Amino acid sequence: MRKYQKLRRASEFDSVKKYGDGFSDSNIVMLVMNRDVVGESGESRLGFVVSKRIGGAVVRNKFKRRLRESAVSISLVDGMDIVFIAKQGILKSDFNQISSSVHKLLDNANLISIE
Repeated sequence: MRKYQKLRRASEFDSVKKYGDGFSDSNIVMLVMNRDVVGESGESRLGFVVSKRIGGAVVRNKFKRRLRESAVSISLVDGMDIVFIAKQGILKSDFNQISSSVHKLLDNANLISIE
């Protein structure tokens, strides 16, 4: 993932929470916002949140890496900000289950590019 495709600032995450739509399953909550709402355009950007309730730094980073790899491997439509938030159920999931959850949530939100 290139740097310009990441959500970086807390204000960017907050705008997705405020103006975005939510989708969830047992492992992940996904928030999606069209960037036109805040007057921006361009490629889709991704953000990942794994709270301290999930575990220590090593565990949080492991699940962030798994979420990131699952999301980056899918071709997304342009102009969206997407935030993935790990739920407690992710602790019992392996990479294939996490990847399946990410794909299912993106498909439900019609964010997978057909190209």
